[in-house]
Amino acid sequence: KDQLEHERKVEMAKAELERRVEEMRKKRAALILLKHLRANVILKDHARKECAAIIIQKNIRGYQSRMRYCAELKKISQLQCVIRGFVCRRRFEIIKLAVRIIQTRWREIREGRRCYTEFIAKREAVIKIQAQFLMMKQRRIYQYNIKRIIIVQACVRAFIQRNRFEKIMKGIVELQRRVRSKQQ
Repeated sequence: KDQLEHERKVEMAKAELERRVEEMRKKRAALILLKHLRANVILKDHARKECAAIIIQKNIRGYQSRMRYCAELKKISQLQCVIRGFVCRRRFEIIKLAVRIIQTRWREIREGRRCYTEFIAKREAVIKIQAQFLMMKQRRIYQYNIKRIIIVQACVRAFIQRNRFEKIMKGIVELQRRVRSKQQ
């Protein structure tokens, strides 16, 4: 009985041991499975995280590239704006200089025309004054000559009249002498 009991206890202990061994084996298998599952999950999780990291890196690189591109584009736009401003200012300065030159030339032309018309008016006035002066001078010379001619004509007429008068007087005196001599 003791032996049976002992055998039974041994068998129970054996069964318990086997059960424990089996349990341990199951636990170990479960641990191995869990380890493999965890490793698989970790690998999948790692792969997922790596994929997510790659996507994030790709997105960040894309964002950074876009930001760099936008910054470069902004710099280019600013540079173009500065260059356009420079070109516009340069063009404006050239146009302003051309306008000044045109205005100066136009003023010179207007001043030249004004001076020319003034010169023409003065020349015409001088010509009129000269003509008036020459006319007055010629008139004085003419009037002086007319007076001289009149004086000469008067002298000549007086001489002619005197000669005629003297002839007439001589004729009258001769006639009177003849008449007196006939009367005596």
